[in-house]
Amino acid sequence: MSPRRFAPAAALLCLWAGLAAAAPGPWEQEVAEAARAVTAAESGGLSVRLAAMTRLIAAQEDGQAQLRTRLALLGAEEEKLASGLAQEEDRTARLLAALERLGDAEAPLPLLHPQGALAAARAATMTGDVVAALSAERAALSARLDHVQGLRQAAQDASARLDALRDETAAARQAMIDAAAQGRPLPAAFDSESAAAQAAALGISDLTGLGARLGPERPSGAAPSDLPLPVEALPVAEGDGWRMKAGYGTLVSAPAAGHVLYAGPLRGHRLVMVIELAPGRTLSLAGLGRVLLRSGDPVAPGQPLGFLPDAPPAAMAAQESHGNVTPAPFTSGDLPGDTLYMETRDANRPADPALWFAAEEDKRPK
Repeated sequence: MSPRRFAPAAALLCLWAGLAAAAPGPWEQEVAEAARAVTAAESGGLSVRLAAMTRLIAAQEDGQAQLRTRLALLGAEEEKLASGLAQEEDRTARLLAALERLGDAEAPLPLLHPQGALAAARAATMTGDVVAALSAERAALSARLDHVQGLRQAAQDASARLDALRDETAAARQAMIDAAAQGRPLPAAFDSESAAAQAAALGISDLTGLGARLGPERPSGAAPSDLPLPVEALPVAEGDGWRMKAGYGTLVSAPAAGHVLYAGPLRGHRLVMVIELAPGRTLSLAGLGRVLLRSGDPVAPGQPLGFLPDAPPAAMAAQESHGNVTPAPFTSGDLPGDTLYMETRDANRPADPALWFAAEEDKRPK
């Protein structure tokens, strides 16, 4: 991680809090609390910030230990289930072989059962019932095995992500120590690129997933209506929302009052801001290059929220090659740098933006 490109770390807190909300547990809660401490310590001195980051590393390592224990337990259960399934398959195979012998037209039925043909037929029926029961039991075991294997894979993925996040935190802490030793200004805990990578590492890859992490509520009250667009541009329908090509560096303004649920990076969308306009009703703005508010901040109608990127990616790359150390926004996917993407949601379900916004008739998406 390059120590020369840092941006505020408020997004990290939201990401860890989202992880805890999605899968609450001891280590997730510990990491979320430690991440809050890192964010709160941003304005403090070196010792305070290092202590907060050390606590975060300890929480991450504790999470790694808990995940290793869980993996061991799941591995043992998987082995037990696999053994039981193999035994059930063997029992079923033996019974099926017996049924095949009973169905052999060339075999004298009295020889297949000591009490004669009728007893042999009854035995065949009972054996068929047993086979059906064993098949159902085998199917249940197989489903349980699939479930445990899925849990084990999820735990392995979580362990790998947590390992990467722990390394990222340790690198950020070392960069802070190096900056202090060299007399340079202390960097923020995480830069824009690593924060975006952490968003991806936590499994948040789209606005729907982000909304689920934020915990949607049941909508209450009347839905917003006749809102002004956040930028002066012609909206174009795209996916569940609208794209608006407003130009590089365009100021994005709040169309209504509310508060910020999330402000930070999201893979494929650069920086994202999610504003709750009313309980359960959110406005998501994606493609920002810079945000001016943080999670929890109140929002007033018309308030500046942030800006689209200042220049095309090629121009920014050229600037950086000439020594410009301004942090470049994390970019991925196909969202152009001069374009804002907007979605409106009720309880994290897409709502038609045309119902909320008062775009002129000739400017509405067709």
